[in-house]
Amino acid sequence: MKNVIVFALILAAVCGCSPAHTVVSGKNMSVVFFDVGQGDSALIITADSRKILVDCGEFNNTAFYLKEMNITYIDVLIETHPDKDHIGGCKEAKRVAEIGAVLTNENVEEDFILNLTETAFIEVIVAYDSNGRFKGDNDNSVLLRATYGDIRFLFTGDCEWKCENEIVKSGGIKADILKAGHHGSKHSSTQKFLEKVNPAIAVVSAGRGNRYGHPANEALERLKNIGADVLRTDLNGTIIITTDGSSFNAI
Repeated sequence: MKNVIVFALILAAVCGCSPAHTVVSGKNMSVVFFDVGQGDSALIITADSRKILVDCGEFNNTAFYLKEMNITYIDVLIETHPDKDHIGGCKEAKRVAEIGAVLTNENVEEDFILNLTETAFIEVIVAYDSNGRFKGDNDNSVLLRATYGDIRFLFTGDCEWKCENEIVKSGGIKADILKAGHHGSKHSSTQKFLEKVNPAIAVVSAGRGNRYGHPANEALERLKNIGADVLRTDLNGTIIITTDGSSFNAI
């Protein structure tokens, strides 16, 4: 049975954003996929300005963006797993913004729900609860599905095929926007997993000319075959996807 955790949080003032990273306030929810080079970092901003930070990249890029957006309070920081390219920048981010709560794959052992508002919630999903812990950190990533109205975002950390297989076995997870696992590695975004998720947009967070060759052509081909539009931080820079709960647009 899923635990339901309701966060009653007092929010900081509505963020003031620079023209470079403007988000829509009011009725819309925005997700900002920061360009942090070879790493992951994304910021969810709900319609009432609650802020959830998912990973921080390796260096100080995330802290820079938070400063740029005048964000001084993060309601929840979620560290999907302890690789440096996901949490290395969290120390500096914590200096820039006060953190209300921190979730990691060490203090999350089973699925549960974060109720954010009446119309927005996050499902915290772990593949390792039914199959024990995997040997590698990547497949022990915490997954998150953020839902606002009818629109769903799925964050997969560095989840690869073992993790994805567990999700498929459990019935799968539908989402409109997928943050592709492990920066588009050839070992992630497997065919069966993508068929279950069936995303309209896939966001790949990777560094320009990175030494790992991310995203891999094999993964990009699978994303293309499933019909997803692929957005990449190494090509597009920071990506913002905004939704009113019934439709979404990316800039």
